[in-house]
Amino acid sequence: MTRRPGNVDPWLVRGAALAELGAATEEVDRSHARGLALLHDPPDDELLRYLLRRYPEPERLAALCPPEAEPWALLAQALLPVAPRHADALAAARHAQVPGDPDPLLLRHRIALADGRAALALHHARLLRALAPEDAQAQLAVALSLRAFDPPRLGEARDALEQALREAPLTDRARGEVEEELVRTLLDLGDAASIARARELVPDLLRRPAEREARRRRELMVRRIPEPE
Repeated sequence: MTRRPGNVDPWLVRGAALAELGAATEEVDRSHARGLALLHDPPDDELLRYLLRRYPEPERLAALCPPEAEPWALLAQALLPVAPRHADALAAARHAQVPGDPDPLLLRHRIALADGRAALALHHARLLRALAPEDAQAQLAVALSLRAFDPPRLGEARDALEQALREAPLTDRARGEVEEELVRTLLDLGDAASIARARELVPDLLRRPAEREARRRRELMVRRIPEPE
């Protein structure tokens, strides 16, 4: 690893040197934890490989969880595609340290969803929704988890999204995100009542503020709604 002033590397180099000299595990870990707490850029592949070699057990790496949100997020997101169990352990540690931070729950939901564990994804999503009901991502996490069951629990997903529109303190933009997912769910349900409800949602959905890509996606989805007979 190359030494770069102000970067995590000098602390990891120090930790690696201590390990080679036979220093106590606790001292090595303290050096690594200090370095990880200084992360201000995504860790590169070399650093990730080093950490995974040094800490093959996810819980051992999670014990070094950076206390601040930014370095934690940089490390967890970098680990997600290469070592999701380590990313999940980091998220669990962060949630234990800062129970009011919704980001670890969202990450744990996504990891469980990608791993095909719909029930666990739903568990994390419901905790996230309770913590941050104003966040569209929290509301969508519940619906996406219900969709992930085999067979998909579309009726429950519809009900969760309808409840969000009725009760959650959503911004106009966030309401658009929830309405979009609700229309998609109603189209997948496909019965007459669902199609009628989808038509009702269209005017509000199309006027919500959104990025150009989201607007285009919504316009294409609306075209799938059958005309009333």
